[in-house]
Amino acid sequence: VVTLKSVWLCMKYQLQVMTKQNSGVIVNTSSMDAILCSAGTGVYAAGKSGVIALTKSVAQEYGHQNIRINSFCPGAFRTPMLEERFSNLSSEEKAKLNESYQKLNALGRMGDPLEAAKAVKWLLSDDASFVTGQNIIVDGGIGFRFE
Repeated sequence: VVTLKSVWLCMKYQLQVMTKQNSGVIVNTSSMDAILCSAGTGVYAAGKSGVIALTKSVAQEYGHQNIRINSFCPGAFRTPMLEERFSNLSSEEKAKLNESYQKLNALGRMGDPLEAAKAVKWLLSDDASFVTGQNIIVDGGIGFRFE
């Protein structure tokens, strides 16, 4: 699965540098599909679940070298990619899709990409210096609906 192999390869080369400097922070991107496992996303969900497992495993291996490794699962964010998906829909279809996102989401809205960036920024910062091997869900509460 390309999704998992690409993360593994990036970490392989990042860790070569970080072990020499005896410090570093990595944040891997997973997906809510790793948690919710939606129909039709089996291979993708498996790859993204693998990212979470790889993150936790490697965090344990490299923690003693002052290297922190975490992952995060973004929910639905208003990104150019999402807007492109919406572009072929009629106004009525767009309204229904927006409404469905709002009903699924505990906060009643889609996220702004800056909100995801701020969560990752925190994981990369010294404020999260005692956080490693964790998967942070940044989804506005969509996951609550499926617990």
